[in-house]
Amino acid sequence: MKKLLITLVLCFSIFNGFAQDLIYTVSGEIEGNKTSLDSILVENLTNDTRILFDNLPVLDYYQINLTQNAFWGTVGISNLEKNPVFDVIENRPGSLTIAYRENSSTDVMLAVYNINGQKIFNSERGVLNGGNSIKVKLGSAGMFLVKIESSFGTSTFKAIGDNSFSGNDMEVSELNTKAAIKSANENNDADISFVPGDSIQILVYKDGYFADALKLVIDTSKFVNFLFEEKTTGVVGSFTDVRDGKTYGTITINGKEWMTEDMAYLPSVSKVASESQTEPFYYVYGYSDTIVNDAKATDNFKEYGVLYNLPGAEDACPGGWHIPTDEEWEQMAQFISIQNGGYDKAGNVWQNIGKHLKAKGTVEDGDGLWVKNGVEDIGIDDYGFTGLPGGYRNGAGYFDYLGEYGCWWTSTELSSSLAYYRYLSFNNITFTRGYYPKEFGFSVRYVKD
Repeated sequence: MKKLLITLVLCFSIFNGFAQDLIYTVSGEIEGNKTSLDSILVENLTNDTRILFDNLPVLDYYQINLTQNAFWGTVGISNLEKNPVFDVIENRPGSLTIAYRENSSTDVMLAVYNINGQKIFNSERGVLNGGNSIKVKLGSAGMFLVKIESSFGTSTFKAIGDNSFSGNDMEVSELNTKAAIKSANENNDADISFVPGDSIQILVYKDGYFADALKLVIDTSKFVNFLFEEKTTGVVGSFTDVRDGKTYGTITINGKEWMTEDMAYLPSVSKVASESQTEPFYYVYGYSDTIVNDAKATDNFKEYGVLYNLPGAEDACPGGWHIPTDEEWEQMAQFISIQNGGYDKAGNVWQNIGKHLKAKGTVEDGDGLWVKNGVEDIGIDDYGFTGLPGGYRNGAGYFDYLGEYGCWWTSTELSSSLAYYRYLSFNNITFTRGYYPKEFGFSVRYVKD
């Protein structure tokens, strides 16, 4: 007889458009076995509010009630609503000041988390005197959550870091600013709130492992399970294309093996003025004839490989590899952001990711080659991606932006004629998503299946 596995999710009464409390049952899994979680972060992407559940007990699953901002487990309920005895009086990039409004002293302990819920700073428990405040200096870019535990309960605040801020990466101090606190205006961040139809994102953290974030639309209670993979990053490898014998370097980033060189497979070469959205075309920057051996003899081919239209990128893909999806590029960017304390993202633009992906080196030593008007732009390339500015073949039928842009196809289509790509640009540390017609010629980095 077949067994039916039923997961029960408890529901309670709720107001504001829901007939019952909204409860998410969250679990993690490693190689088919349940695992405990270190923390759970829930973000409302619609109104930019969030709640963090940390220091979780060892359980196979966790029930979090977004209606009550509470967590159910063996330790009972942990309510993360902020206590009015703590108040934000300054919140600017690189600096957060939290006022303590009681006259008596209290024991406090402070922790700072990055956007993925990973604890990156934890203070010893100490005494905070009445009328004083806590100042948190954040010398790394990104969004952080600051949590204060005291005899009055737990309070959480969001803060923005700034990597241009002068000071240590993380610094906490007590300030004797009683008069300033009393005269300051209140500026509390809202606890998580929602209405039906809001989009939320759930992120879970477990030291030594990663799991992709999960995005949902708020409508009813749900059971969600995260599949963890070991954080294998920095493993260097190689791949030889049996079709032409060329060997490419590879690097493992966030559990995926990426080529560290732009693809250079060239079965034929197309004139720059010719194009197609359906047939494969292959271009070599600066070359506009059809003789393969002559194209391969050029410096641009040796340095930057081939520019492909999207059908050409699909046709040139070696067995066992694939064009990365838009989501795979995004996962790489998210991983680098998390590894560096959290970077800002506005729309399709990631801040700071670009410096990690750009090749380092100078024109003199023949590497990097990010140069414009004699000015060099050198990346740090600390993940081994070695992004090069190979330019592209545009829709007007000519080559452009060699040394200024590196553009790579994704396999994700926006429409029958448009597809997404990712790019790096000269003198800029951003990493950007865009889309162009499929007849454009871009570089390609493949990911192992």
